[in-house]
Amino acid sequence: MYNKSLLFLKSKIRFEDINKPILISALLLLIAGFLSFFSASLGFLNKADSEEYFTNFVQMQMVSYIIGFSMLILLYFISLKFISKASLIFFGLSILSGLLIFIPGLEIEHGGGARWVAFNGFSFQPGDLIKFATILLFANYFTKYQSRLSETKFGLLYPISAISVISLVFFLQRDLGTLSIILLTVGGMYILNNTSFKYIVGGVAIGASLIAAYISINTYALDRINGLFTESYQTKQALIALGSGGLLGRGYGQSVQKFFHLPEPAGDSIFAVLGEEFGFVGTLTVTVLFMTLIICSYIAARKCDNIFIQNLIYGIILLYFLQFVVNTGSMTKLIPLSGDTLPFFSKGGSSLIMNLAELGILLRLTRKDN
Repeated sequence: MYNKSLLFLKSKIRFEDINKPILISALLLLIAGFLSFFSASLGFLNKADSEEYFTNFVQMQMVSYIIGFSMLILLYFISLKFISKASLIFFGLSILSGLLIFIPGLEIEHGGGARWVAFNGFSFQPGDLIKFATILLFANYFTKYQSRLSETKFGLLYPISAISVISLVFFLQRDLGTLSIILLTVGGMYILNNTSFKYIVGGVAIGASLIAAYISINTYALDRINGLFTESYQTKQALIALGSGGLLGRGYGQSVQKFFHLPEPAGDSIFAVLGEEFGFVGTLTVTVLFMTLIICSYIAARKCDNIFIQNLIYGIILLYFLQFVVNTGSMTKLIPLSGDTLPFFSKGGSSLIMNLAELGILLRLTRKDN
């Protein structure tokens, strides 16, 4: 049965049609991410009930890998017409999932806000669904109204309506990091579509106003910005970890900071653990792999005549790029600490599942036979 399943997949996938640089860079990132996660998660062994906590923690991540790879395979075969037609419905469902956190008993508070929904021992972060639903919505939007973007109704009012709904959800969740990534992703899609300069300027002004309004309401966000000019505990420990890694690192599994000092060593601090164990060479290699995935995907998008495929690729690689920049930038004190995950590396079931699901779609969109 197992061999028959492999033969069936091989006949359907047609490896000769897959974009090899994208596939290889993605596979190497997944391998590096898995190894880094397992090593970083050992840092939880110094907690109370450490062995049980560690076992449950790793088991949940393994379940997420199984679900994520299942989604990757499923979405590799999905019809592009179906994805396009379902964009508005999926967006609406993702927004509704974001409102579930306001149902008593379902929400989980962490890091200053309620951003997770939990039931029957399983939890997920609606923001991960909303990120993908937003790029899907705007890919469909650019496809339908590409020739009418110069009109105020189609070029400004429609996107402002969608962004307003998204912003309201994240204002209520107190999640500036995810909101900023979404706003920048949509802005990047506008730029890549050669949209009128006045709409880009207007979008920047609206996005900046939303972020400024959020910061004025939530003082913790201002504290994180001030952290760039002061020495917060997490960034200090992250910089110590990266610095102690030197050129080649301490060696796999040999991080000291993950045991006693780094908050969330397998979460948003995993890049610091990577740097401590594999040094500058390790972090540079991971950066090159991410850039290879993004640049090769961009080249494939530019060669494609299908506007929907182009924009969906743009959206996915912008999400990967911005999440990478936000996570690594906050660990190296280049931008305020945000708590966003590193794609394919950090713990987080919904984040990992959506990263793999997006990868499945990306491999589908960059096939030679599109």
